[in-house]
Amino acid sequence: MTIIFLIGAILVVIIAFIFWMHHELDCLETTYYTIESKRLPENFDGVHFALLSDLHNKSFGEKNVRLLSAIKRAKPDFILVAGDMVTAKEKNGSKAGLALMEQLGKQYDVFYARGNHEEKLFEIEGAGYEQAVKKMGVYFLNNESVLLSRGEQSIRITGLSLPLKYFQKFHQTAFPAGQIEELIGKKKGDRFDILIAHKPAHFPEYVRWGADFVVSGHVHGGILYLPYFGRVISPQLELFPKFDAGVFTLDKSTLVISRGLGSHSIPIRIHNRPELVIVTMKKVFSENVSSE
Repeated sequence: MTIIFLIGAILVVIIAFIFWMHHELDCLETTYYTIESKRLPENFDGVHFALLSDLHNKSFGEKNVRLLSAIKRAKPDFILVAGDMVTAKEKNGSKAGLALMEQLGKQYDVFYARGNHEEKLFEIEGAGYEQAVKKMGVYFLNNESVLLSRGEQSIRITGLSLPLKYFQKFHQTAFPAGQIEELIGKKKGDRFDILIAHKPAHFPEYVRWGADFVVSGHVHGGILYLPYFGRVISPQLELFPKFDAGVFTLDKSTLVISRGLGSHSIPIRIHNRPELVIVTMKKVFSENVSSE
């Protein structure tokens, strides 16, 4: 009788845990950050960016109505998309991403860079997805840059597309000096630069290139978050990745990593809910120093 009771209790715990994990996958949270910089042009002081990443073809309600409503409530000025809105090898794996971009493209200026799944999709299907997104009015930046202007001042937004060799599991391909310049060219002038770079692990290289502000995703918030231990594993199966989620700084540059919105392969999120990120840009003015 005791054994039967014990087995039953274990089964109840397992079933409850499965239901809880499923619930976590559908609990969308909005996280707010403020990023400060002396280099930010005055006209961009107070600008709000929404950051989306790693949707992986997920829908929060029919036609992603819950996600769209959350974005609308946050009132962003612009949208940054840090890749993996699709799941490359899944049937109809770009359907939800396309539908979302269609709605966002009608309401906002959207700046979108490839993730590894967009890279895979390009290899499988060619440029069809990217062309469709561009027709929706979205700036799809495949190792390209655009200027974003407010009044007479502007900042530059660049989308970095890394080759798939940098996303291999169990193996970290060396990232040689000059690789970023080879892909997107040297930093031009002294303009404030936002870099959309799906993979955050190369943040030091992004800083050396000259990025003032970097947005990333890819790590899915470490999939599992354990108190006192941290975020457990990256998609490359790296344990306790250094750049996992949240805000990081190096020199005078800042990185914001989204926990992402969806999942793929093994749909697991534990203490790690899907995330819409809202970033407020703040101009820091140099203190006036007077001498007698």
